[in-house]
Amino acid sequence: MPEDAHCSLLGQLQRVTSLARGQFLEGFTLRDAPAFDDWVRFQREYWHLRINEIFDRLSRLQFEAGELEVAIATVNRWLVLAPLHEEAYRRLMRLHFAAGDRYAALHAYDTCRARLSTDMQTEPTPETVALASRMRAVAPPRRKEAHALHTAPGAFSPALLLDGPFLGRTTELSLLIKAYHTAQRGQTQVVLLQGEAGIGKTRLAKEFLAWAEMEGADVLQGRAFETGGRLPYRPVIEALRPRIERENAPDDLLSDTWLAELARLLPELGDRYPDLPAPQGGKSVARNRLFEAVARLLQALAKRAPLVLFIDDVQWADTASLDVFHYLARSWSESATPALLLLTLPMGTRGLRPELDEWRASMERTVPLIRLQLDRLTPEDILRLLQALGGAGGKDGGRAADLERFGQWLFAETEGQPFYLMETLKVLLERGALACRPSEEGGWTLDVTAAMEHETVRRGFFPPSVREVIVARLDRLSPHAFALLVAGAVLGQGTTFERLCQVADLTEEDGLPALDEVLHSGLLHESERKAGPMTAGRYVFAHQKIRAIVYAEAGEARRRIFHRRALQALQASAVPAADLAYHALSAGLTEPAFHWSLVAGDEAMRVFAVRDALTFYEQAQHLLAARVHGPGLLTMLPASEVEHLYIHLGRAYELNAEWEKARTAYTEMLAYAREASELAMESTALNRLAILAAQQSFDLSAARRLLEEAWWVAEASSDPVRLAETEWNLAQMAIHACKLKRALIHAERALERAHVTGLKELRARSLYTLGLSYALGGCWEEVMTSVEEARTLYAAINDQAGEASGLSAQLIYAGSPPTGQLTKRAMEVLCLCLLALGHVNCGEPRAGVSAGQAALDISLEIKNIWAQVYSVLNLNHALLEVGEYEQALRVTQQGVEMARTLPNPTLLFFLLTVLGAVHQAMLSLEEAQAALREALALSETIVVRSYQVLATSRLCANSALAGDWKSAYTYALEAVAVRKDIETSLPFIDFLRYFEIEALLRGGEEGRAREEVQRLGEGSRTTRRQRLPYLRALATLAQWDGETREALASLQEAAVLAHEIGLPGELWQIEVALGEVYASSGQREQAHQAFARAMAIVQKLAAKMEDEARRSNFLAEPVVRRVLEPGRA
Repeated sequence: MPEDAHCSLLGQLQRVTSLARGQFLEGFTLRDAPAFDDWVRFQREYWHLRINEIFDRLSRLQFEAGELEVAIATVNRWLVLAPLHEEAYRRLMRLHFAAGDRYAALHAYDTCRARLSTDMQTEPTPETVALASRMRAVAPPRRKEAHALHTAPGAFSPALLLDGPFLGRTTELSLLIKAYHTAQRGQTQVVLLQGEAGIGKTRLAKEFLAWAEMEGADVLQGRAFETGGRLPYRPVIEALRPRIERENAPDDLLSDTWLAELARLLPELGDRYPDLPAPQGGKSVARNRLFEAVARLLQALAKRAPLVLFIDDVQWADTASLDVFHYLARSWSESATPALLLLTLPMGTRGLRPELDEWRASMERTVPLIRLQLDRLTPEDILRLLQALGGAGGKDGGRAADLERFGQWLFAETEGQPFYLMETLKVLLERGALACRPSEEGGWTLDVTAAMEHETVRRGFFPPSVREVIVARLDRLSPHAFALLVAGAVLGQGTTFERLCQVADLTEEDGLPALDEVLHSGLLHESERKAGPMTAGRYVFAHQKIRAIVYAEAGEARRRIFHRRALQALQASAVPAADLAYHALSAGLTEPAFHWSLVAGDEAMRVFAVRDALTFYEQAQHLLAARVHGPGLLTMLPASEVEHLYIHLGRAYELNAEWEKARTAYTEMLAYAREASELAMESTALNRLAILAAQQSFDLSAARRLLEEAWWVAEASSDPVRLAETEWNLAQMAIHACKLKRALIHAERALERAHVTGLKELRARSLYTLGLSYALGGCWEEVMTSVEEARTLYAAINDQAGEASGLSAQLIYAGSPPTGQLTKRAMEVLCLCLLALGHVNCGEPRAGVSAGQAALDISLEIKNIWAQVYSVLNLNHALLEVGEYEQALRVTQQGVEMARTLPNPTLLFFLLTVLGAVHQAMLSLEEAQAALREALALSETIVVRSYQVLATSRLCANSALAGDWKSAYTYALEAVAVRKDIETSLPFIDFLRYFEIEALLRGGEEGRAREEVQRLGEGSRTTRRQRLPYLRALATLAQWDGETREALASLQEAAVLAHEIGLPGELWQIEVALGEVYASSGQREQAHQAFARAMAIVQKLAAKMEDEARRSNFLAEPVVRRVLEPGRA
């Protein structure tokens, strides 16, 4: 409601209530006219209800406007007219409590209870009893103006007087209350209070929070600070910690699993509950679990009472906290949590981070964001303020005119800026320009008449800026008091008296008078936290603008000294490294600043705040760069810390998908290592650059060159870990280049050197890579042995930090480099994927499905998209084998969409070939053709050209199934040509070569066809699954030669083998081929039986297809329709 409409409504309601005189026709009756008496009773009841409604509305509007004394008078009049109205008593209780008078509030409750008992022999309702209980348990808000206006004259303090009434924000407060009521109904609200610094955002929020607490809300408050670096989750921790301390049994709110996650932010929970399980997951999954733990805690609290979370100065919040607020808003909105998130943000401030605008826009897309813009006070607001402060005591018109003139002068000087206005009044009071005299009522009154005649006012107020107003107040302080303020400004946040004295270099005897002085001046005040000993006795600035001006006025030399003292004092305490880095940097201490920046980055990474970690790592990087060009850095900083910086900086960039910045970091690391002659660091840098080259651009040649150089450097350093890691990476590159011999050599060397190091993780990873190398050669039994041993080792690694060295990095397809527990889980996924592939190639498809599904489950749990895509790929090979086409299609389509988001095209290529294979198995040949053609085109962008054989072989089969033998012949030639260049004896999942044999025969390449059958036979001796395509190729060749008996023998063996393995998709086609050979040789009964078996399998496969259109298409394809023709089966 607009301010003028609000004032008009208040005036109307006040006029109406002034007319209330008691009951309608009170005491009047006509004994001989019962109908008249009934009418009177009805009218009395009607007007009684109407009067209650009017008093209720008037007192509520006054309450919401902060006019507490006026509202109390209104309710007292209401109770004279309705002495048994319980809602009126509850309103009176709330008003007294809001005014800071718990005694009066509880006295109102006692009066209510006594009247109800005497007049109605009843007790107050549970709502009233609960309100009284809350008021006994919760401290009322402090109303300093009440204290100031009624304190003894000798104890007068301008700071107390001017920490005054709340005026001029009626509309905004009403909107906040409306938002609260909306949230109370389960519609989560997010409100952003905006306005220039000093406009009154925090004061408005505090008034609203006091109101909300009286309404029974659970209020949590946090604040972000400009100083001390952006410690991850600081405002979140500040809001949660006092609330958890007040909770008798936090385990009633959350299960042990979620309490363990919350203990990452609040380590004291681990002391309180020592049997909590270890938190689960690595970087990506644990970050989400942490956010979910916070959301669940607050949702549990909101089930008891509506929740209000207030964060002040959100512009200084770290990015991790901003992410938490975004997560909470979304989570609460989706779960209809009765919660309100209230944030303050200054407008028009230069230098705000650009990501803040992005965050605000993202928040607005997630939930409706209410923006309340606070404007400056009007002259009328200032006049009401002066009246409330004690300027309305006189009865003569001259005093009222002086009060109005003084208000106009204040408005002209301050332009209605609340902070500037109050600071101006304080300076006028301290200088004596504005006198404050005892009033007849025992309080104080402002002598504005004398003020208007004072020289300061007549000649124009000086100084003309907020800064100079505050500086004028600082000039009146003693040196010790100023030193105490500077210590507070340097420390930046609420701190203890003892810490202030330490940093100010004051004894407690000197510090106490100084503390009294700054408290009396109102520049500093004691914090009003609700928590117990964790936050008791802390002092904060009255406004952050005061802190900023004190800090600036201290001067550079004094600030450095104070920051040095702060660093020394805080190092002995359990404070975050971010604070220590801030003080070291501000003190000009380069080496400590470098060290603590590094530790702060690590601390941020441990709570998954990657962007905040980057801030600290980049800070350390800049310090390093500045000293590299100065004297003596190379001998002053430990090489291990420099290496740690570059590795973790690069990894953080990779996790944040900033690949070029990661490359720059590793390049700088390489240059530093060479200049410092640090061979181990040089080898690590070369390895990291090689991995980046392979993963981002798939430049395997460049990666190999870098790794070979790294190997020679590691050899010269005699470092077994670096040598093992380099061998491992060389094996990786050889595998992805399909260089079998080279891959085996490097994998075996990596395993041998890993044994020497004694590192389980390195051994397990080397075993996995050895298994992958064996897979290139089709040695599937060796694959299974190596990978099973790798899994066993990973299961034995319990240390979450892992045993991998800093060099240890992801596989090319494993995504950004995970650490700790996530490394173990990601490697479990890769082991399971390779096991699934091994089972398929060994003719154990059901076991392949189990391993592939287990891999997918873990990859979803750890939220690693690379691992998910890799899992989908290998799971679907097995699903295709067992005839689960619809499931395979659904999962593959999801995998393709995920693969399209990854920078490397190779996994997308593999997924597209599998998608084509699924469509092909369902005989959706056009869809198969489209997917396979896209895969073939994509293979042109992949360095390893031999991969394209997977697409061309499938395209050959697809064309053959469609009856297009000309195209099938073209694809067969391409596939055969590529295979000749491959070192491996058999590419993965290459089971369709019999189509290529028939295409070559039809195309007149009989000699090449026989040569390919021979090559296929040489590679089919290792497993039963690999023998199946060879048998079908033999049958094709025998039929071409007219050797019916040989064709039947090969097909019969193939049918038995397909049945034993469990390959319905293969088996029905083999039975069709058998039926056709039987029919062509006149064996009609055998042909009939073969077609019947084929038809039964086809119908089972079709029955699994829930999509009716796909099922109909499958059964309508010519190759299937021929099987179903009457008489064939």
